[in-house]
Amino acid sequence: MKDLWEVLRGKAFKVIDGRDYNRFRAGLPEARGHPARFFYEAALPAVPEPELFLERIYPALARFIQHKRLNPTGRGLTVALFHQDRCYLLDGRVFLNTCREAEGPPPPALPPAA
Repeated sequence: MKDLWEVLRGKAFKVIDGRDYNRFRAGLPEARGHPARFFYEAALPAVPEPELFLERIYPALARFIQHKRLNPTGRGLTVALFHQDRCYLLDGRVFLNTCREAEGPPPPALPPAA
């Protein structure tokens, strides 16, 4: 099975040079009648461990969504993951769903003590 970073990296809708990120954001059209686009940014270490996403980035993103009162599905959100000199842009829904899938189902309830 692929590790979570490989999966997320493969689901990026765009990969850009990290130095071009601000220029990319500034070039996005601000169409009238369209909701504001929100970005969540996270810098990754050289070797991102799966726990990084599930224990730090995913919960922090959930708090960000709640604080900004965004759609909890991640609609209208872009996640920017900076790794070395690249920036991986993911749709917020894709990022959240991928992390949820990686978490797996909750463990079954323990049977009552005898």
